[in-house]
Amino acid sequence: MKYNIYENRELSWLKFNERVLEEATDSLTPPLEKLRFLSIVTSNLDEFYMVRVGSLTDHVQFGKQTKDDKSGFTEQEQVQKILKRTQKFYARQKDVYEEVLRELSVHGFKLLKPNELSKEQMSFVKDVYQHAVAPLLSPQVVDARQPFPHLENRMVYPALHLKKKEKSAVAFVLKSSSVPHLIELPGSKGLEFVLTDDVIHFFSKKLFPGYEIPETCLVKVTRNADLEMLEAWYDQDVDYRDMMKDILKKRVRLSPVRIEISNAVSKEFKKLICHKSSESIVLVNQVPLSYAFFSEAEKRLPKELREELTFSPVTPQLPGWYQPGVKLLDKVQKEDLFLSYPYDSTKPFFQLLEEAVEDPDVISIKVTLYRLSSNSRIISLLEKAAEKGKEVLVVMELRARFDEANNINYSEQLEQAGVRLLYGLSLYKIHSKILLITRKNDRGISHIVHLGTGNYNEKTAQLYTDMNLITTHSGIGEDAAEFFNNITTSNVNGKYRHLLVSPYGISRGLCDLIDEEIRFHREHGDGHIIMKFNSLTSKTMIDKLAEAGRAGVRVELIVRGICCLIPGILGETDNITVTSIVGRYLEHSRIYYFYHHGEEQFYISSADLMTRNLERRLEIAAPVYAGEIQLKLKEHLVSLLSDDVKARILRSDGRYIRKPTVQGFHAQEYFMKRAIAEAEEVARKNTRKKRSFFGWLKRKKG
Repeated sequence: MKYNIYENRELSWLKFNERVLEEATDSLTPPLEKLRFLSIVTSNLDEFYMVRVGSLTDHVQFGKQTKDDKSGFTEQEQVQKILKRTQKFYARQKDVYEEVLRELSVHGFKLLKPNELSKEQMSFVKDVYQHAVAPLLSPQVVDARQPFPHLENRMVYPALHLKKKEKSAVAFVLKSSSVPHLIELPGSKGLEFVLTDDVIHFFSKKLFPGYEIPETCLVKVTRNADLEMLEAWYDQDVDYRDMMKDILKKRVRLSPVRIEISNAVSKEFKKLICHKSSESIVLVNQVPLSYAFFSEAEKRLPKELREELTFSPVTPQLPGWYQPGVKLLDKVQKEDLFLSYPYDSTKPFFQLLEEAVEDPDVISIKVTLYRLSSNSRIISLLEKAAEKGKEVLVVMELRARFDEANNINYSEQLEQAGVRLLYGLSLYKIHSKILLITRKNDRGISHIVHLGTGNYNEKTAQLYTDMNLITTHSGIGEDAAEFFNNITTSNVNGKYRHLLVSPYGISRGLCDLIDEEIRFHREHGDGHIIMKFNSLTSKTMIDKLAEAGRAGVRVELIVRGICCLIPGILGETDNITVTSIVGRYLEHSRIYYFYHHGEEQFYISSADLMTRNLERRLEIAAPVYAGEIQLKLKEHLVSLLSDDVKARILRSDGRYIRKPTVQGFHAQEYFMKRAIAEAEEVARKNTRKKRSFFGWLKRKKG
């Protein structure tokens, strides 16, 4: 009998969000950070509905339904299961939210409901409402002369069930985006607040005199944000950047895929709220429908209390190999360099790029960009390089989900600076993270290549764990140059000697490496594979990993998010384990390890083992040849597998359970402490060198 080893992608993602929610219950998580995790959970779910449920809904509406190749569910069945699972999730979320508020209240921080306010507080709130909020509101009754209003995506509005002369209608209280999210209560010194949405809801009945109002609720609409259908309708001869601008304008008015309401309502009222949408997408959610208030509340808290209620700040450190005053363009000629964010500082990377901009021997800089921070430093450096007359090529992916507008703006800025721009390829997103510096020397030219697992984004480099390799390996440099040449000629089937490049090379390359591991195991009995990534959905990769497991190879997977492979099934995946780590930092690096009968092989990559990454994107998996860096990668993997504080284990029944705590080993905390200790040791060595030098100088002068 063959057992099912597959999990549905969407249901697996919902399990991931449940693990994020668990961080808001962990005793190691400070109280305000627990509220932050609740905010992350809500944001995650919003984007999941906008993208994944949006895509599934498109297939249903356009009659393109198929069956998922792993679970066998149709798109319609998947949407139904998602909605059902989400409603159950909300019940758990409500319990966690209320417990977090109780914990915060012990420290004086309170989010109160209008009916919990004292007379003095209510008088103050009423005054704020009348003078600062009400003028920014637009109450609207829906009738024959006033059509159903456009409810902005992810905005929260009061909805009212109106009755007059036995006729029913629905009304909404629309608001300006300038309405603040919070009202600070008098005398609280930044500790007690009421949500403005709750206040508007509380006073909303007064905006509709002459009506009987039997019920009200808050409403939030989540709209489809899937752009693939919109892109398909456009003329391919239209300027791509202009096309993307037009698509973004249309996206804000796409159909709802979820309607959240703050409390249960009658069938009649629900039908009025839905308008032309299906009532099946209405879900009751009794926690704040939006956490837009969170950052505002955090800023207003007294500094001492904010520090008490949040994680202790950690400063990224300079790595042990970094030497002040040493030019990195020269140092990388002698050894490969490695950075592990957020434990290592981004300073060495930007120093390298600054040196390249200023170095007269550097003739070109080429880079792929996907997601960038605001006021991006890399953008200003690329502009400066172009102004200095260097060839600068930027492959800017305009389809980076929810970063499209940001990337469009940056592309226009770069174009004005004289940078050569490409917007990717029509059928493939360019998700690779690669920067190529070409430098002339006495023997011709040489290449310096930066390859990363994460974006060139200073902000996320402090929040996401990512690996970075800087190398002058000639073969990798030649492959990198070929990669950019292939992009400029729209060739997705390039030939590479060292790099694995999707849409064809990574899946094929990893399968070949797995086959080799199977062969070595059969010959020597020592097969071992460790893979770390964000998500596993590719059936090709699942089947190949299962094949390795059946052959006896030990397969250890570290999967933060979606995992469509179910481990531990006798005779199928019982040699495979799946560990998920959710903690303070978002585990984002992708590392692929093969024991290879002692000749260990390591790759870092921008690619997850998802169908989209392996078949519909340009991604890169780069080999790591330097022995010292290989040791760091191996230590990283072993440390994550040893974690028994933040690790969860995926069982054969599809449930995630906390790994039993034995040693109390917290991998992320260990990496932080190790980076600090390494930086302190380097500082001590440099101090001793200075003392030794000045002592020698003093003796010589004496």
